[in-house]
Amino acid sequence: MLFRSEFISQIEVAKTEEERSWIIIKILLDSLSPELSEAVWAAAIPHWFNPEILAALCPGLESTIEKLYEKLQELSFVEEFPGRGYNIHDSTRKQMLTHLWSKDPERFCQLSKNAANYFAQHNNQPELQIEWLYHLIVTNPDQAAEALAQVIYQWLNSFRIAELDFLKNRLLERVELDANIIFINQENDNLKQKINRQ
Repeated sequence: MLFRSEFISQIEVAKTEEERSWIIIKILLDSLSPELSEAVWAAAIPHWFNPEILAALCPGLESTIEKLYEKLQELSFVEEFPGRGYNIHDSTRKQMLTHLWSKDPERFCQLSKNAANYFAQHNNQPELQIEWLYHLIVTNPDQAAEALAQVIYQWLNSFRIAELDFLKNRLLERVELDANIIFINQENDNLKQKINRQ
């Protein structure tokens, strides 16, 4: 855990509200047990989680999932997701996903693959199909494009406009996350180039 002076100096150096927010999130994450930390990172991948989803994302923690699920609910950045379970607060989730993708893309992809596999087996409702497609785009873009075309065709033919709108919003969120990651990587590359020139 950071000492108070280190925390204050990091906050002062941070240029944006997002950077300051990430410093606080990181301090919270660093204070968790390794198992709970692993569960938090996994819980950030889907838009909501319950014990079954967590078990699919973290097969190594299956025996302690119920206990971890209870502990997750006590965290300040976890909120109820009506009818489904809980979720990581949206702004915290976006920062965690951006950080995970830029720092550990293999882990991001593995968790996304686990999520895609889980939702592939549980996609009997539009919201579950959308969640499956959201994760499939990361892990298998070709299959996702084909499945997306089928879903759009079916929903257009049955006039399911609300579902199509929800799908569009989830896909735009995915694009926004990818754009943030590209921007961060460019900023990091620019910083490295400046350092190398000095």
